[in-house]
Amino acid sequence: MLVNNAGIALPSMSIVDVEATAWRRVLDVNLKSMLFCCQAVVPSMIEARGGRIVNTGSTAARVPRWEIGAYCVSKAAVLHFTRCLAMELAQYGITVNAVGPGATITNLRRNSGVPEAAGSAEARRQAQLKGDMATFRIGVPLGRLGEAQDQANAIAFLASDEASYISGVHLRRRAAIAVLAGTEEPSCRSDSSSRSAPSRERAPSWPRRTRLAAPMP
Repeated sequence: MLVNNAGIALPSMSIVDVEATAWRRVLDVNLKSMLFCCQAVVPSMIEARGGRIVNTGSTAARVPRWEIGAYCVSKAAVLHFTRCLAMELAQYGITVNAVGPGATITNLRRNSGVPEAAGSAEARRQAQLKGDMATFRIGVPLGRLGEAQDQANAIAFLASDEASYISGVHLRRRAAIAVLAGTEEPSCRSDSSSRSAPSRERAPSWPRRTRLAAPMP
């Protein structure tokens, strides 16, 4: 099993103000490290005809975040890296998935060399809980931020035998935001003999995006 969990962020700034060296550093740690680790481990997994790879992504891979553009771009790349690798390695019985943490209490800023005063950190967490649509944050309906253990539980599942038929998935961990907001489809679905697939006449049970019809010419 391989878990790619290295990640850093930059101080808050507009994406057009990010210097080239800082941009490369974020992509090197958040994306290139996954490539190198996979290149080192995958050959032995192919020889064993099986294995599990879990990458740490982010909900920022799908939804833009205010003034952390470099981080968002790196995590979007992680998502597609996961999908491409899953497709290539499926023939060897190797699954490749990603977890997509939402707002989670971690040492990311400190480990990235971005110090933050205790008062500022608490204010930021409260803002994440309440949400701010101006910065594309909807808030956390469950009333608490995620803990590292919440994400570890998702990783443990994707690395387990119970997830042997799941690959190429971005399992988002967002405290029921997707369900309540109705803005995202479920992260994964699996076939089951005990459930019938949605028919043409029956609408799917998960929230659907609202799509606007193009104007008639």
